[in-house]
Amino acid sequence: MKKLIAIFTLIFTASLSLAFSQNYNNGNGTVIAEETWGDNELQIVRRKHVQTIKMAENIDFPEKNKALWEHYSYLYETKYCLIQEGGIFPLINDCSGKVIHIMEILKISRADEEPYYTYYVEVEGKKGYMFAEECDFYDKGYWAVVGRINSSGKQWTIRNARYNGWFWVKERLFVRDKPGINETNKIYLFYKDEELPGEEQWGTEIEVINATEEEEIIDGKSGRWLEIVYNDIRGWVFEGYVICDLEFGWTPEDHLELQFTCGYR
Repeated sequence: MKKLIAIFTLIFTASLSLAFSQNYNNGNGTVIAEETWGDNELQIVRRKHVQTIKMAENIDFPEKNKALWEHYSYLYETKYCLIQEGGIFPLINDCSGKVIHIMEILKISRADEEPYYTYYVEVEGKKGYMFAEECDFYDKGYWAVVGRINSSGKQWTIRNARYNGWFWVKERLFVRDKPGINETNKIYLFYKDEELPGEEQWGTEIEVINATEEEEIIDGKSGRWLEIVYNDIRGWVFEGYVICDLEFGWTPEDHLELQFTCGYR
């Protein structure tokens, strides 16, 4: 009987993990539609991504990144061929300095080829498509909800953070069994019996697997709680106490803002 219960628990846990693996709570990252388009049987996955960004001015983006196109098929041929054969011209040649209302991210692929990504956006009342780069985080389940934890008097929403999954430890740092300071247990201390790395040294590299959606302020530092794996240790550390080298944060929204502004916010 105990063996049967153990097997059932294992199946239930695995099922729960799968259920959460692409769970975006109907927010950004949620699959809106999947379709096959055109004679070339392009496979298109549309995901919700609602965000408003002002594109940087006078930045040397590639031309395809700045233009607003009527159709996303321009990604598959050079612009010259499409103008000559398909008659597809950009709706707006240069969106630098303009406000971009993102509505969707599309993954476009065909068999045996690397996928492409494009944004469906609105610019100055015109709706169309802009070239996208490095938008495969949703495909990998990045920032999807993987569970919830009650600790320190609140409920934490836990999201997959493997896309940005590392940081350096250069100071003594406690690892806790759950997010938060209150009523959580310290399970490990980095550099407990070791000398701290010098200023010129990187320190210890740590893998991050999950992060809390919620942030809090501790000792005047703002950050999320990060679930880490280090050797046989698995637990939670506060982002405000570590060197993450993430100027734009963890979320896909942070990544897209960086792409559109090249860091000039």
